[in-house]
Formats: sequence, C-alpha cells, structure tokens
Amino acid sequence: HWKPVDILVEEFMETDVFTVHPDDVIELVIDMMDWSRIRYVPVEDEKGKMVGLVTARLLLRYLRKNIKKVDTTKINIEEIMIREPIVVKPDDKISVAIDLMDKNQIGCLPVIKNNELVGIVTEAEFFRLSKRLFDRMR
Repeated sequence: HWKPVDILVEEFMETDVFTVHPDDVIELVIDMMDWSRIRYVPVEDEKGKMVGLVTARLLLRYLRKNIKKVDTTKINIEEIMIREPIVVKPDDKISVAIDLMDKNQIGCLPVIKNNELVGIVTEAEFFRLSKRLFDRMR
C-alpha cells in the first residue's frame, strides 16, 4: 500500500551540499559550480545560517547585463544572491516540494530544519527518484 506521494523530502534530498559565504567573489562561485557540476549554491553566514541562494541562471543573467564592466574577482556574491529563497522542511511531503517548484518556476529548494540548512532538492533529485520508482514498477 506504499504510495510515492507519501515520500518525505528527507528521503530524497541531497545532503552533501556545497555552500558559499556572502563575501565570496563571483569568480570563485562560478568556478566551484563548474568544478562540482552544480547549478544551485546556498549562501551561509559565518554561523552557518542560510542567508541566500545563488543559481547558475542568476549568474549568467548578471554577467550578461554587466559583461563589459564587471570584474568577477571584486564583486561579492552577496550583491546578486536571492536573499529569501523558497525553502522546504525535511518532513514535508514530496507533493509540497513539487507544488512549490512548479508554482514558483524554480529549480531547487533548500531544505531547512531548525533554521539550519540540512539539504537541497533539485530537478536532479526528482529525476533520480523517478528513475527508482520506474525501476520498482518493472
């Protein structure tokens, strides 16, 4: 009687999350995203509290607008990060995450528990989850 809609966010979120600090420069964040092959990076303060989110699309949009006048070694990520990203809790059901991402046209949701970043849900996690569900149905 198991139902996929009963899956909790904590059951499929990514817990090995790369983060950056508000004062990290754009160039470092771009390099980190490229090396790690990720598109979303939460921003944490020195106490480990999430204070924002950086996306590859946000960086591309910023660089495109400022291509001639930007020095990526001097601009801090704090200047362009999303300051209040939409988040989920580990005990939210998968349907909550899907609805939030669909309604807001976003590609990731940081997962917060007790005001602390504990994971992230991206399209990639949904793809992996879908694959596992299809494999079970075979």
